Amino acid sequence: MKKSHATKCMDRHIKVLRFIGFLLIAAILLTAPVFAGQPANYGENAGRWVLDQIFWIALIATVIVLVKLLLARNFIAMLISGVACAIALVIIREPQQLETIGKTIWSLVSGG
Repeated sequence: MKKSHATKCMDRHIKVLRFIGFLLIAAILLTAPVFAGQPANYGENAGRWVLDQIFWIALIATVIVLVKLLLARNFIAMLISGVACAIALVIIREPQQLETIGKTIWSLVSGG
């Protein structure tokens, strides 16, 4: 039996509403860690959450790039990219390390 135009339209609307509901629930679950904790630390929690998300995005991008270079058998570029990405991931995960690295380099350059 064929569905009528109204039934097809209603099915599409239900699918769209389910998708919107899914997006809203996902947004709530993803932003919940920002608001958990003490009310006075919204900015600090949000910053920590954003840095954590950036780390995982950078890690996934690193894996994709390294696999692509491995499949292309470009080992030198893979090694250089791996080292550069590892440094970037350390800086993203622990931004205070950048200050420590900078002070160490400056002490080596300035001689003391």
